[in-house]
Amino acid sequence: VIGEALAAGLPVITYDLSGLKSVWKDHVRYIKKGNTQLFAKEIIQQLKKSTISKKTKQFIEKLDWTVIADKELEILKQVQDEQL
Repeated sequence: VIGEALAAGLPVITYDLSGLKSVWKDHVRYIKKGNTQLFAKEIIQQLKKSTISKKTKQFIEKLDWTVIADKELEILKQVQDEQL
């Protein structure tokens, strides 16, 4: 869901849950788990901006299925060539 939101150009706000930072790094806004006041405040601020950074756009473009499929095809071709 996070990737889909970013791909659509939407900012993401999430509670700071284990495992998320290792994937999404600083491309989403993390709020301390249970801090509903700060979470609500951040949503309101993001609704006023409703944009994501150029850096995040570049990051999410790497996760496009076409890009991933092309990279995997290159790897498979390299493995095949090595076996010949």
